[in-house]
Amino acid sequence: MSSSELADMFQYAVELDPESHDARRTFATAIRGDFGNLEKNFSEIMVEYEKALSCKPNHIATHICIADTYMFMAIKTENDDYNKSALEWFAKASGIDPNNEQLFYAMANFYRYNERYDEAILKLEEAISLGFKDEHIIEGLAEAYNDKAYSLYRKGENLEKGLELIDKAIAIIPNDGIILSTKAELLYKMGRFEEAYTYIKRGIVLEPDHPEIKQNLKMIEEALKEL
Repeated sequence: MSSSELADMFQYAVELDPESHDARRTFATAIRGDFGNLEKNFSEIMVEYEKALSCKPNHIATHICIADTYMFMAIKTENDDYNKSALEWFAKASGIDPNNEQLFYAMANFYRYNERYDEAILKLEEAISLGFKDEHIIEGLAEAYNDKAYSLYRKGENLEKGLELIDKAIAIIPNDGIILSTKAELLYKMGRFEEAYTYIKRGIVLEPDHPEIKQNLKMIEEALKEL
């Protein structure tokens, strides 16, 4: 079913029960699913979310949906003002329940999208320290460690710190080709080619068609030939 068909279906639900919070929120989310027309539909989406909140003012999931919508607009338009609005809505949600599991995950995703990896890591580590064990939280932390480690690799700085982070990611998800490839890249940049080769071979088995991993394998093999 297409995004427009879903939106039509949920619009009918709103017409049947205009005071339904769930119908309003789901309708807005269905419209938002048409990412290609996000700018065109933005005002309508926000109106429906606001109507949903008028039915349930303290519904955290709706606050998060609004924050996410602003984040998506920032991605779509490259206008950072939308990110500021997203953070304002996250703050409103935090004012209702600062220890909400869904909120931790959503905010971590926001920080990752905006390449604020340290903040994403802190948010997810805090969630786990509070006892949240949802697989999305745990896997998200591994991915955030990988994001930060990869950014250090790209910058060519603090590579030892990058290795510490990627080892934490591997401890959480031992068999992820992309994470293993990041460790290989860090080791390669540190001149530890044989170790890098061990990890890139594991990565290519898991992700045989990934273009960057294939390129990394070639790069490391060429370095080994020159030893």
